[in-house]
Amino acid sequence: MDYILKAFLPDVVYTHAGVVEQVDAADSKSAARKGMPVRFRPPAPAFASKEASKLRLGTPVTPKLKERRRTCQVKAYRRRRNKIMKRYFVYILQSENDPERFYTGFTEDLDARLKSHNSGHCTHTSKYTPWLVKTVISFTDRQKALDFEAYLKSGSGRAFAKKRF
Repeated sequence: MDYILKAFLPDVVYTHAGVVEQVDAADSKSAARKGMPVRFRPPAPAFASKEASKLRLGTPVTPKLKERRRTCQVKAYRRRRNKIMKRYFVYILQSENDPERFYTGFTEDLDARLKSHNSGHCTHTSKYTPWLVKTVISFTDRQKALDFEAYLKSGSGRAFAKKRF
């Protein structure tokens, strides 16, 4: 015989499989019928609050609760994605006023970095504003991006960039 769990509704007895076994038709105003599968929450542990023990049959899911759950899921997905898909950029800028001037740099946020170059916040690039992005190389490994930037700033790297980019 199945283990029987009594719910708060005295007329309904649930088995451990969640099937209604016994319903008193005279007092039952709910949609529960004999033999219908139902979902229920097991009893709260002894250390839980009294409010938690009242929720044995489950909490009604309201649209507001659904939206809050969805928001939390989206935020968790974005955190995982950002952790996995972190990108590092090595970029080459070309001056619009002096097309023979180039600047090579490294950043994690390319748009913000380009704005700071064009607004004059960087002392090295402020003389030749505005700058245009000529080349962007994306890396998932920070150290490889820094090494490649250092290479592009060397003599051999400058020749490589001039010939290839």
